[in-house]
Amino acid sequence: MISGQMIQSHARLYLNGKVSLDDFEDWLLSNSWNAHLDSDSSAVEVYHKIEGSLLDFSSGAIGIDSLHEAIEQSILPLELIAPSPSVHKLVLGKPAKRAFESGSFSQPVSLILEVAR
Repeated sequence: MISGQMIQSHARLYLNGKVSLDDFEDWLLSNSWNAHLDSDSSAVEVYHKIEGSLLDFSSGAIGIDSLHEAIEQSILPLELIAPSPSVHKLVLGKPAKRAFESGSFSQPVSLILEVAR
């Protein structure tokens, strides 16, 4: 079983240069076997998008920059749907609170912006 969060995490490792393309592809293929049988539909959809981009890259149809962009675009919906503890929500139009008191972050931080009503 593979989850969207697992794909997102490993894709980020690759995009941030922490693992090689070969390692990312090996991980993805070995962890997605029969994903259509036991994984959630969003994970399967993202897997298929990334797999298609990897095939395009290996055939020479797209370059490395396009591959990176395709992977980034593939995992973006996961980042918007499934916030992790490193996601902070800022509501525009409301007084700001001291959201970032720790001063430094050891992980990438995503922000979701929302307009106050």
